[in-house]
Amino acid sequence: MIEAATLERNVRLIKARMLEQLESSLRKGSEYINQELEGAHNFLIRPAVRSFYDTFVKPILRDGSKGNLELDIECAKELILDPTKKIEDVIQKNAGRYFKNDSTARFANKRNRNYKWFVDNVRNTFMAQVKHMIEALKCEAPDVKTYDELMIATYKTRENARAALQEQIQNMEMGIEKIQSDPSIMDIAIGKDLITRVLVRGMKDTKAELLETVDEVFKNT
Repeated sequence: MIEAATLERNVRLIKARMLEQLESSLRKGSEYINQELEGAHNFLIRPAVRSFYDTFVKPILRDGSKGNLELDIECAKELILDPTKKIEDVIQKNAGRYFKNDSTARFANKRNRNYKWFVDNVRNTFMAQVKHMIEALKCEAPDVKTYDELMIATYKTRENARAALQEQIQNMEMGIEKIQSDPSIMDIAIGKDLITRVLVRGMKDTKAELLETVDEVFKNT
C-alpha cells in the first residue's frame, strides 16, 4: 500500500500542473475568440459573443474542468486505497457528476439524436482519465520532486507516455468530430458556430502541445 505522504505528493504535483494547463487553455480560448471576431463584418455581433463567452462559457469551462480534475483524483484515490473495488463500478457511481462538469456536455442538446452517443463518449473519457490518474498517483518513486519527474517515474518511456495521453484524448477527439458533423448537438444561445470552431481549435492545439510536452519531458531519458 502506498504511503499517505507519497500519495499526497503525487496529488499535489498533478493538480498544480493540470490547473496551470487549464488557465493556459482558457487564455488561448479568449485569444481564439478575438481572432475569430476580427474584421468589420463582425462589428455587430462582436460585443455580444465576447460577453457571452466571458460571462457564461469561460466560467463553465474553468469550474467544470476543476471539478472533474478533483473527481478524477477522488476516484483514483478510492481505487488505490481499496483494491477490491472495480473501476467500472466507481465510474458508474460518479458518471453523472462528471457529465455535469464536462465542458462540452454542459452545452449538449438533450433532444438531439446523438445525445446518447455523446453521454457514452463522455463516460469513456472519464474512464480513461481515472485509469491513468491511478497509474500516476500510485507511483512510489522516492526522489520525485516535480511533475516531469513523476511522469518519467510512472511511464518510463516517451512511447508509454504518448500512448497514455492518446488513450485519454481519443474520446475527446471523437466528441469534437461528432460536434463538427452535427452542430445541432450543441445548445448554445449566441455564436454557436464560432464557439464550436474555438472548441475544435482548442482541442487540436491542446493535443499538439501535450504531445510536445511529453517529448520534452522524455528527451533525455
